[in-house]
Amino acid sequence: MPTDPERLWTCLLLIDSERTWFEDVDVRLRGVGDQLYHETVFALQGIGGRGFGAFSDPEEDWRSTPAIVEFSVRWRRKLRHIRIPQTSDGLLHPVLFQEINALLPEDGPRLFFLDIGPTVAVVVRLSEGERRQLTALTHLEFLDGPPPWWMLAAERGLTLLPAERIDPLLWGSPVGQTLESSAPGSPTVDDQELRNVEVTDREDDGRLVFSVFVTAAEFLRGTNLEQALDERITAALQIVGGVAEVVHVDR
Repeated sequence: MPTDPERLWTCLLLIDSERTWFEDVDVRLRGVGDQLYHETVFALQGIGGRGFGAFSDPEEDWRSTPAIVEFSVRWRRKLRHIRIPQTSDGLLHPVLFQEINALLPEDGPRLFFLDIGPTVAVVVRLSEGERRQLTALTHLEFLDGPPPWWMLAAERGLTLLPAERIDPLLWGSPVGQTLESSAPGSPTVDDQELRNVEVTDREDDGRLVFSVFVTAAEFLRGTNLEQALDERITAALQIVGGVAEVVHVDR
């Protein structure tokens, strides 16, 4: 068990299976396919507690509407319809939790978020009084909405990877994937134009500094493709656990 108080309290919350749900939001690792939100609502039912209500008759449609999952489920005596943006097939979108919270009574227990960094989402069922008591006791912050890294990844369709997998991050998404320009008909960046990616690290005043060197074809320099590539790399690095700042240096 960790000796650091914050990490210890986090561990204790994670093993409280009647109150806390946690899961890797990179769903490709779980292999649930078209039953992703189906499985998630039943898992949330398990932490809902008295008065939360039972889910039944879930239906999950990934194909009818582009970039949208049409999800319906019977809950609290009504058939609920939730439209879930799906910018990435490999990512559990947090809008499901927000929509469920919006349907819960304001004076009862709700779903709060605990930020432990990518790629694990943690949701805790608490009343407002319990939230205040636990915050005072543990000094943990129970968020009303999803952690910023999760929302950023969901909105931009990014692949999430934790800090210890920074090299695969660069060769997977976004660098290794095709980048489309904002200008119609423009060429795209693919693996042929991305010549090399090199990652080095060093300590600087107690901080671990990563330097990421990307070598690309010369025609990219000064074009909107270069800007798109830089924006995608920067966005991906910003959601890696522990990254405090991303600085661009043009060589």
